[in-house]
Amino acid sequence: MDIQANMELGGLERRVLDLERQISMYERLFQTFSAKLDHHFKKYDLVINAQQQQINVLTDIVSTMLNDQYRYAGILRDKLRGSLDGIVTTSTSIRGMQPNGGMPEQEPKPHDDDAVHAAHRANHHHAAADDGNRDLTNVDAILGEFIPPQVSPDENELHAAPAAPVPDAQTPAPKRNGGKKHPKGSVEHKFIISNGLKVPRRAVDPPAKRRREDPQKEYEFRDAEFSALASDGHPLDAQSAPPAPQHHDYDHDDRALPLQRADRPLSTGASPDPSAPSSSRLNSNIKEEQYYTHRGLKKKRKIYVGKFEFLNSPQTVLDIWKEYTEGFNGQPSLKDMETMYQTSWRRDPAVNKRFHRRKVLCKAIERGLERGYDLQDVVRVLEDSRLIDASRNLKQPIGWLCQGVNIPDLFK
Repeated sequence: MDIQANMELGGLERRVLDLERQISMYERLFQTFSAKLDHHFKKYDLVINAQQQQINVLTDIVSTMLNDQYRYAGILRDKLRGSLDGIVTTSTSIRGMQPNGGMPEQEPKPHDDDAVHAAHRANHHHAAADDGNRDLTNVDAILGEFIPPQVSPDENELHAAPAAPVPDAQTPAPKRNGGKKHPKGSVEHKFIISNGLKVPRRAVDPPAKRRREDPQKEYEFRDAEFSALASDGHPLDAQSAPPAPQHHDYDHDDRALPLQRADRPLSTGASPDPSAPSSSRLNSNIKEEQYYTHRGLKKKRKIYVGKFEFLNSPQTVLDIWKEYTEGFNGQPSLKDMETMYQTSWRRDPAVNKRFHRRKVLCKAIERGLERGYDLQDVVRVLEDSRLIDASRNLKQPIGWLCQGVNIPDLFK
């Protein structure tokens, strides 16, 4: 009995020892797996932290690039606006100039058409003689290759053509291009209009003879021709001929004309406005600048060299509108400065940027006025768009409204 019990106890002990060994083995495996898992977790944390740092660096780089691009785009936009303003100013100045001399065209008065046309027809004889000394106009240069040489009448035909009689009251007014008939047929198509006169086409003039003469002397010479022809050949036309045009000083640009008109009321003795700029102050801020036209002629124009002072810290929309239309502190308004001097008064980038910011708001007001709204209603809508909290009267700054994206859709 004891032997059997001892055997059973020995078997149990062996089984317990086996179980203990297995348990210890499982513990070691669990500890090993736990250590490996911790090691993997640490590696994952390191990878995640490294990626987060890379994301932060990339975010900073992208933000810096976007800010630089936005700033550069703003600079390019300002430069482009300045260039476009210069192009518009140049094209406006070119439109006001005559292509052959840079002088404004002078249209004859309607009630003097008969006398002017009669003088034009009588001047054909002298125009043929002086043809070699005059310059080709743009029309001559363009049509010179399309009109054949045989259509130009010779001098004998021109001198043989009789002068047109003075039209009576019953005779209808001649056409603008003239209605004189040539013995060999109509010669209206054989002439090219130049400065209001029909001048024969020049086919073989050397380039040396086509050089531009003094435009002032050329106009004086033509006025002398008109007066001589009217007094010798047509006494009736001389009585009804219009007076010779006055010779203006064409060395100055037409952009100085608004300034002269603005100074006229002061010269007539009217009481000057105390807020209006004095002539001495304006003259001290204006200088003449020489430039060359597209034809190589040297011209002079007036530019604004003074420092224009904007209204500091405007609080309302009406303040900016009054500065744009009326001016303040004895200075011209922004609209008048733009009309008189175009872009010459805002060559400084800071002044140019400040002007364009306020021009956005003023342009919105002008659109509202063009669409039929009253000025007070436009100002009220713009002021209401600035409101943040009406109960506490909190508003956005006026500079916020000077951005195009913040203008109400009603005035865009």
